[in-house]
Amino acid sequence: MQKKKKKDEALIVFLKIPQKGRVKTRLATDTDDDTALKVYKKLISLTFDRAAAYEKADVHLFFTGERGGDEAIPERFFIHSQKGENLGARMTNAFRKILGKGYSKVCIIGSDCPELESSHLGDAFSALDAVDVVVGPARDGGYYLLGMKKDDTAVFGLERWSHADVFEQTMQIIKEKKLSYAQLRQLSDLDDITDYNRLKHLLDKYEAR
Repeated sequence: MQKKKKKDEALIVFLKIPQKGRVKTRLATDTDDDTALKVYKKLISLTFDRAAAYEKADVHLFFTGERGGDEAIPERFFIHSQKGENLGARMTNAFRKILGKGYSKVCIIGSDCPELESSHLGDAFSALDAVDVVVGPARDGGYYLLGMKKDDTAVFGLERWSHADVFEQTMQIIKEKKLSYAQLRQLSDLDDITDYNRLKHLLDKYEAR
């Protein structure tokens, strides 16, 4: 039986199917594929805990393709597949799908930010009471969260992704579109061995599921 929308706020979580050799590839270059997979599974567990702890929002997981069925997913989470040729298109399609369900506020996060707390999610949704767009900048030049109240998905119209100017270029689009915005505090994604050594303590309590 299909689950129905229960709340006015929605949190989208973008994540990859946890498969050996396909996740945390930058970390794997300095460790190995098994270590990278184990770290990614811990990141997923942490992200699920943070999302579940923010009880005001329905949580919608968007996987890269069909999931294998072995991920430990909270029962109340909704499950979808990402659709689109690039990251911008996939996020656009996800936002339009979830906004189309009648939610008043929608935020998206990834599964790479171990510093993310449920309080940051609360800050993001609260900020949307007063602005069009909320953004959480990451220290690597990207962003770990973006939220909006309506279809302002032009903010995902970058020509390229996965580079150090993603946040800056996104902010340029927001300003060009004359959208009001708020910025959250800057946090760190975990991408490579340097990040892992610095952030490992945040993952130590999680078992790879």
